[in-house]
Amino acid sequence: ELYASFVNVSRSVSQEQYVIIFLILTVGVGLFSAGTARSIDNATRDRVRYAVGADVSLTPYWWGEHSAADVVNPDAGVGPDTPIVRREPPFEAFATLPGVVAATKVLRKEAVRALAPEGGRFSATLRAIVPAEYGAAAWHRADLLPAELGRYLRAPARRPDSILVSRSVAEAFRVRVGDRLEVSLGSGGHLSGRVAAVVDYWPTWNPELRDERGERPNLIVADYTYVRARQPLEPYEIWIRRDPAVDG
Repeated sequence: ELYASFVNVSRSVSQEQYVIIFLILTVGVGLFSAGTARSIDNATRDRVRYAVGADVSLTPYWWGEHSAADVVNPDAGVGPDTPIVRREPPFEAFATLPGVVAATKVLRKEAVRALAPEGGRFSATLRAIVPAEYGAAAWHRADLLPAELGRYLRAPARRPDSILVSRSVAEAFRVRVGDRLEVSLGSGGHLSGRVAAVVDYWPTWNPELRDERGERPNLIVADYTYVRARQPLEPYEIWIRRDPAVDG
């Protein structure tokens, strides 16, 4: 019936041909609006997933005391330099939840200090990851890097002292693949890492931000086990990829 109506109007007198123009404009605007809405929805969803890093990102509660003596003696003196004894929550309790396809530990450290081969010193954000688990749990859009995410994870998986650095580090401090960076982790921790690749984007990290001086942020990605062996235990995030077929 709709087709017959179009044919009838197209064969009618000229004043009825305005209906055809109206219908064409209506259909055209509708298609354009639907395509625009779909693009906005996809872009918004991708931004949120990139900012979170995975389907679910959480920081479990960590128990911590200043020292074993404080538990026995509440009057024990506690100063700013007193080491904190932390109790790590059970990671497997999250990794084995119903509907969890993959889970991984991600340690974020802000404002670590690094020394470039040519003597440049800079502050950077550190992401410590478990390469084999990270590739399965993290979300990353394929067109943000020249190669798939897994290729960047192979270097730290094979050689734990391998690190990835952001483009801002490479350009501002003349850092190249194969160079070594000395990184101060705080709390007396320190690591020496060999640059395996330069990245423009990384899950949760926004290279477009600027500080009060207009400078770009810097990023270093390292192996979690390698970092953990060189500093005290610190709270980490747990990233989870869910099975979309499982509710809840």
